[in-house]
Amino acid sequence: MAHQLGWIGYLNQGALFIKRIPYEEGKTYPDNGCNFETFSNQEMQEIESLGPIVKLAPAKSVEHVERWELIGGLELLEGIKPEDEIDSKILPKIK
Repeated sequence: MAHQLGWIGYLNQGALFIKRIPYEEGKTYPDNGCNFETFSNQEMQEIESLGPIVKLAPAKSVEHVERWELIGGLELLEGIKPEDEIDSKILPKIK
């Protein structure tokens, strides 16, 4: 998806993993315009960010930066589901 909020969160066993990812309006992204992709099964959760497509000249480089944060002590938040609970209980932890 083209994720423009700038962050993704994953809550597991009382720890909230935050990945802050950029989105550059007007740039072309791979996979039909995606800067964020996710995959999960019973063994893992993948949270992947993608940078815009660039054309590089020889000997040039490009950088894609993710900022990671880990917030612990959130056991009481496990199992919350409704959007209003996420907005009221998680958003204040990441801003």
